[in-house]
Amino acid sequence: IQSTVLAGKSMLARASIPEVERLINEQIAGNVFRALRPGGRLVLSVPNRDYFVGDLPARICWEAQGSMVLEEVDFDFFKSRLEVRRSIAFEEGRQAEHRFSVRVYSMHEITQILERAGFEVISAAGHIATPGTFLGPYSRSIWILASKP
Repeated sequence: IQSTVLAGKSMLARASIPEVERLINEQIAGNVFRALRPGGRLVLSVPNRDYFVGDLPARICWEAQGSMVLEEVDFDFFKSRLEVRRSIAFEEGRQAEHRFSVRVYSMHEITQILERAGFEVISAAGHIATPGTFLGPYSRSIWILASKP
């Protein structure tokens, strides 16, 4: 979870950092909670785990400037992580491979983290343009509005 305090009143946060485990995110949520004044609000957006698992495993190939990219994505159900292997072949013959892993959350997991930190969850949505409407596995993201009582 990345966060920024704006003028001591507002908090802007976005979470999707690879390799950050739940315990660290709970600590960060607690730090954000302590940084806000009573009545302060948090808007949080995280990738929706339930959206991604329905189409996995997946192989995606695309052409980028001067290269071809093959991305293989799978889901580790034991760790709730997207596991990604990206192979790149460059025009001049050079090749590269990158692997990364992203912890993704379901609605109940992210609200539990916020509630354990002391937040009151006011509403949730699947997109910032549709407040209060969450379509479960059809929503790419989870947007949460929470406040510090």
